[in-house]
Amino acid sequence: AVARQVERSDELIDRLLTLARTEGAMIDRAPVDLAAIAGDVVGHLAPRAARAGLDVQLELADAVVVGDAPLLERLVANLVENAIRYNEPGGFVHVVVGSVPHARVIVENSGPVGRPEEIAGLTEPFTRHGGTDARAREPEARSFGLGMTVVRAVVAAHGGSLHIESRPTGGLRVEVGVPPA
Repeated sequence: AVARQVERSDELIDRLLTLARTEGAMIDRAPVDLAAIAGDVVGHLAPRAARAGLDVQLELADAVVVGDAPLLERLVANLVENAIRYNEPGGFVHVVVGSVPHARVIVENSGPVGRPEEIAGLTEPFTRHGGTDARAREPEARSFGLGMTVVRAVVAAHGGSLHIESRPTGGLRVEVGVPPA
């Protein structure tokens, strides 16, 4: 139990440092393949999704941007982790990467229906979809409510766009646009 708490504290510190770093100028700028990042992230998180009883769908197309690869990886990981965390058994996570009309990552999931005021506050620090992690079925699925705050900061650091909407049947659709290379 103590080891898990230390690990969670380290994770929180890492996320806070990432957030602080992205609110300023990016340090690294290089060509980044969003499709490769998304494929790696989904591959890494597939066991967690399987344990949660989720169907993961992945559609990858070329989408190269100029940016900070570790920050963009954290962005995609946060989106996919949230899509798994705030879902329902038998649900789905759909990850799309493309470049038409601009480089973008879309993560859509099934799950509970979100209220408009809840969706509007998701990018605020320490805010969680549903207000709590009561629906999280696994200890590693619990969160600090910083994932979408980090996403917002990484998007801003890359001059991109972020659109979050509740799906009428439940869950979310999150689209991140990043200027292409």
